[in-house]
Amino acid sequence: MSTIRYSVSGLREGPALLLLHALGANRHMWDECATLWSQQFAVVACDLRGAGESPPPDRPWTPEDHANDVEAVRAELGLGQIIPIGCAIGAVVATWYAHRHPRHVRALVLSEPTLSIDESARAVIDGRAEAVTRHGMQALVPAAIDTAFANMPKDERYVAYTRMFLAHDPLGYARIAQGMVGVDLRTALRELAVPTLVAVGRHDLLFTPDLARQVHAHLERAPHAAFHQLDHAAHFPPFQEAQAFSHLVLDFLARGPGGGARPS
Repeated sequence: MSTIRYSVSGLREGPALLLLHALGANRHMWDECATLWSQQFAVVACDLRGAGESPPPDRPWTPEDHANDVEAVRAELGLGQIIPIGCAIGAVVATWYAHRHPRHVRALVLSEPTLSIDESARAVIDGRAEAVTRHGMQALVPAAIDTAFANMPKDERYVAYTRMFLAHDPLGYARIAQGMVGVDLRTALRELAVPTLVAVGRHDLLFTPDLARQVHAHLERAPHAAFHQLDHAAHFPPFQEAQAFSHLVLDFLARGPGGGARPS
């Protein structure tokens, strides 16, 4: 049985979209996208372990650990195939899941992906982890949010994300972040053999458009690998430009091999 929290909406036929949020967020970052997608798909939005209503891990939680959580959700819901859609850290988890469980993956959508998070990032991540565990999520505000919203207006989405970020469990945040250090997705990306969309916000300073293009270039076996840049988004296109991102995903799935991944 799954021990992470998730919500389900939409149809109950065909492959389900399984949504994996960014670090500092929770499953509600997908609400606007999920409302649109659920008109055509079953939609499962997960709280990664340590985020939202899911329990905090007892140690740094690796992509392998997250992939095991996703597989538990898939099995619990009796889903034959899923289409993982991940943003930033969620894209890391989506990639790893597709690599480890390819027979259950119909297609893949990676927003703000990366090739790796190497050991050189450990000092920065450990510093942020210590800051939030000592002083709460407020210790990273507004700097972390301003970076993720680079060149974006401080509008209602900025305010809503700030509220989501501040509600995050500090220990959960720390252990999600620390568990990502050392991940290398190059081999996994090269071996992916499902239709894959790479989408990136033009203004992302963290996982940049150039990095997303490198990820796309690694999709050597993907039968339908697409790249798209969203010009009015930064680090969170599914949240910052939700309507455009939602339609981009629907168009991609409709164009996929064999008539697309959209259910009949």
